[in-house]
Amino acid sequence: MTKLALAILCCAASFAQQPQPALKPGNPAPPIVVEQLLQAPVGAHISLEDVKGKVTVLEFWGTWCGPCVEAIPHLNSLTTEYRDKPVQFLSLTDEEPWRVESFLKLRPITGWIGLNPNRTTFEAYGAKALPRTVVIDANGVVAAVTGPQSLNEKLIDDVLAGRPVSLPRGTQSNAAGDTAAPPLFEMLVRPANPDGSARMSSNLRSEERRVG
Repeated sequence: MTKLALAILCCAASFAQQPQPALKPGNPAPPIVVEQLLQAPVGAHISLEDVKGKVTVLEFWGTWCGPCVEAIPHLNSLTTEYRDKPVQFLSLTDEEPWRVESFLKLRPITGWIGLNPNRTTFEAYGAKALPRTVVIDANGVVAAVTGPQSLNEKLIDDVLAGRPVSLPRGTQSNAAGDTAAPPLFEMLVRPANPDGSARMSSNLRSEERRVG
C-alpha cells in the first residue's frame, strides 16, 4: 500500500469516528431511510419527501426495551386519535423482521413500522438510548426531541398549528442523545425494627470492647 493510500484511509477512519452533533429542535430533519415497512399500504414509501406537508412522529424503539413496550398503548391511542389528520406515525427498529413480527403478535402496534437494520436512520437521529421520540413539522424541521412519555395531544397540536413546542424540564433530549425518563422503580432501605437495630449496634460495640 502506498503512503498516499494509507494517508487517505487514516483520514477516512478519523472522519468516520467524529461524533455527530446532537439533534436539536430547529435543525433540518435528517433523511429517513428504512429497508422495509410493515403494516403500511402496498407500495407505500417513507422518506422526508413522502411526508412533506405532514407532521411526522418518529419513535425509535426495540422489542427488548422495557420503557418502549410500556409506551405502546399510549402511542397506539395517539395514532388512532390522529388517524384522519396530517400526522404520520412511524415506529423504527433495527431488529430482524421475524423478531418484530413475532413480537407484534403479542404486542400490536398501530401504524407503520420501519425496519432499519443497518441503523442509518438511528445514527442520523442520534438514537443511541431508547426509547427516543422525534417530532418533525410539515416543513421538514425538527420540532421536538424527547421520549414517548412527553408526547401528547398538546405537543402534536402545537406542531400542527406551527406553534413553538414547550416541553417540561428534563424531558428534552440532552447533548448525549438521551432523554431523562422517570424512574421505573424506587427502593427504600431501612431497618425493619429501628429499636432492635440500635440494640444490636450497642451489643456489637460491647463485644468490640471485650475483644479489644
